[in-house]
Amino acid sequence: MMFNRSDKIPPIQLVETLSNLSALLEAGFPLSEAIDECREQAEHRLLKLILERIGNMIKAGESLSRALALEPAIPQIVTALVRTGENTGTLAANLLEAAEILEQRRKNRQNLVAALTYPAIVIVLTLVAAIFLATAIAPQIADMYERLNQPLPMLTRLVIYGGYAGLVALVMMSMLVIFTGTVTRGRSIFQRITDGLMIIPILD
Repeated sequence: MMFNRSDKIPPIQLVETLSNLSALLEAGFPLSEAIDECREQAEHRLLKLILERIGNMIKAGESLSRALALEPAIPQIVTALVRTGENTGTLAANLLEAAEILEQRRKNRQNLVAALTYPAIVIVLTLVAAIFLATAIAPQIADMYERLNQPLPMLTRLVIYGGYAGLVALVMMSMLVIFTGTVTRGRSIFQRITDGLMIIPILD
């Protein structure tokens, strides 16, 4: 079965697999047996299939880095560290380092998502409030001034125009999310953005 770069392994499971593989190698397990053991422990279907493919390539005489390089779902940083570990005799240590890097990226992404969630909620609630004022409250005030043959105050007109602008913005954002989710086979724009954060390098 072939995979493409849209296939995703849950980061936490990949971190656990790399950590377990490192520990097994440190304990003296042969590489092929360590990979088979990790495959047995893996819960995610795609991860199991990838480990099976990698294990078969190892048994056929390929290097681990070569096998990893053929799997688009495996981050390139993992492949690079494994290749370095093979060349320097520090494979177990480099696998653990790869796990730590991916875990740090996962935590950074979670923190960023959490930091963006509150402002996003505030923006949406502000738009909803503006739409409510423009469509429910402001028209009543406008009718009252019309009966009195008085021009609308500038503030009321701004509320009406701002509310309609907010409605247009909310509709456009909804259409964008729906369209993006459709063209990406059900994955929302929010998921695309947060997934993309996984490739941001971590600076010490």
